Amino acid sequence: MMRRALLLAGCLAAVPAQAAEPELKARILVEDAPNATKQFVAYVTAQQPFEGRYELIGEKKGVAGNARVKQAGAVNAAPHQAVRLSHVAFGSIAADDHYSVRLKIFRGTELVGEDQITK
Repeated sequence: MMRRALLLAGCLAAVPAQAAEPELKARILVEDAPNATKQFVAYVTAQQPFEGRYELIGEKKGVAGNARVKQAGAVNAAPHQAVRLSHVAFGSIAADDHYSVRLKIFRGTELVGEDQITK
């Protein structure tokens, strides 16, 4: 009997637990914009009603110059609905240009979600 209990316990320990779905998902999508530019669009999806704030920071360095944009605002998200927060667009992006776009989502002072695209 003891042997069966140990065998059963060993089998249960070998079954991986399913990862919980994150409470909040922050993402940046790249969308084509007029004049052959790219827009970096910030979205958030929450599992529960969510109120907080976001920061969207874009930086570009290239031969035509450097650019830095920072936007911030409130987030009010209903469950399971993607909410478009804002976007950043750079005038043009040459092949040798480098850029970084970062999205941060906060509840109070706590960072609860983020995403980043870097080239």
